[in-house]
Amino acid sequence: MKLVKLVKYLKDDESLDEFYRDYKYKKDEENVILVYMKDQLDLNSELFFFTEKQTGDIQVFEKEGAIYHSLFSLGLGVEFYSYFDQFFASQNYSDQQKAQRLLEYVINDA
Repeated sequence: MKLVKLVKYLKDDESLDEFYRDYKYKKDEENVILVYMKDQLDLNSELFFFTEKQTGDIQVFEKEGAIYHSLFSLGLGVEFYSYFDQFFASQNYSDQQKAQRLLEYVINDA
C-alpha cells in the first residue's frame, strides 16, 4: 500500500475503523499501529504497518535488510489529516495531493 491509498482511511475516526476492519488489525491502546515507509520517505514508497512493540517507536529501523522510516501512528495520521481537512475540501484536493501534503507535513513540520 502507498500513502495515497491510506489517505482515505485518515479522514476521521470512522474511516480509520474501516481500515482496522479491512486489514484485520486489532484496535486497542496496547497495540498501537505505526506507519512506516520502506527505504525512504517518498510518495512512491511502500507503507508497512508495525506495532509499537515491534519497533520501539523509533524513527528509523532495519528489519531483514530493509530500512523503514516512521511516518506516524494511525491515530496521529487522522489528527494530521484533520489539520488540513477544510483546506483539502476548499481546494478540491485529490487523494494524491492530500498524500503529498501529509508527507510534506511529516518531513518538514511535524
